[in-house]
Amino acid sequence: MSHAMGKVIFQDGLKLYFEYNGTCDIVMNHLYKTKEEVNNNWRNHSSLKCTCKKDEPVEIETNYGGGIYWSGKACKKCKAFTKGFTPYEYQERFEPIWGFIK
Repeated sequence: MSHAMGKVIFQDGLKLYFEYNGTCDIVMNHLYKTKEEVNNNWRNHSSLKCTCKKDEPVEIETNYGGGIYWSGKACKKCKAFTKGFTPYEYQERFEPIWGFIK
């Protein structure tokens, strides 16, 4: 039952943080401004959806299992993911950070 810290990076450079559930290989949907906020809400998240429909492309990364990154979409205003809940949702873009698995 492994969890790890994750980060999303918006195209304008804004970084928000989230908790990654490594057991299920899925992001916990809440985005936070700081790592401390993630820690304060560790394993304590309710369901969250974007209601404003202003999601944007993001790069998603986590240090779980040696580190991975992938693309998705998230909303700054609602602080929620809308696409890319798992690294495998976009398999054609999935690459390990270290590049040793091809």
